[in-house]
Amino acid sequence: MSTTSTTTFSPCPTCGCSSVSISSTLVRVVNGNTAIPNSWPWIVAIYENGQFSCGGSLISYRHVLTAAHCLIGVSPSSLTIYAGLHKLSDRKTSQSRSVISIWYHPDYNNDTIDYDIGIIKLSSAFTGTGTTSLGCLPSASNPVPSLNEKGMVIGWGQTSATADVSNESTLQQVMLQVQNTSPDCDLGSSTNRKFCAGFGPTGACFGDSGGPIMTNVNNTWTCTGIVSYVRSNCNGRSVFTRVSFYRSLIDAKLQTM
Repeated sequence: MSTTSTTTFSPCPTCGCSSVSISSTLVRVVNGNTAIPNSWPWIVAIYENGQFSCGGSLISYRHVLTAAHCLIGVSPSSLTIYAGLHKLSDRKTSQSRSVISIWYHPDYNNDTIDYDIGIIKLSSAFTGTGTTSLGCLPSASNPVPSLNEKGMVIGWGQTSATADVSNESTLQQVMLQVQNTSPDCDLGSSTNRKFCAGFGPTGACFGDSGGPIMTNVNNTWTCTGIVSYVRSNCNGRSVFTRVSFYRSLIDAKLQTM
């Protein structure tokens, strides 16, 4: 892993603002490395009872998009959301919010890990800064990403199947490629709701759940998938919830939660 110095960023006026250039990054698939501090300002860390549990994406300053399996059996009062983090130990100097309500898809299936999408409503809005801003979402009419498209996964998850997520874990990034669904990633009839991505031995790992994979939509980093489940050895293709399928539902929930 390579580590870089902290960079100062201006507040993002829209969404999807990152210091990581799409044009220079998506030309090749790379192994995972340490993210530039504050370069992905919409990623948040979800803590349950003081312990890191999942990642998520800030899609309004009061709402977090994550995976349903991160919220099953969880009390809103047990959650704290941290924004603007690079290292998990930076929590004391980052913005944090408690949670007043959670929603996950009523058709979520813990056996098939289908409909793996949820939303968290914060007690109050985060303040938009150079280190905390919004992620973009794809439109409902654009079923991205497409086969062979490349995307960036970010998270504080394990860097190998035998490593642990610790207080010293730093935000990691890895470039993956959307691939077909066989032989080790059989999605059956749910390809409109899920997709697979990986590259050789590279993939998401435990602890990355709920965080985003971002792809290029109109030359903007866009949260087109949610980390849903990974292989037991964190080696190879991971499965992602396809956000565009749920975009209309997400918009409705942002109005009613």
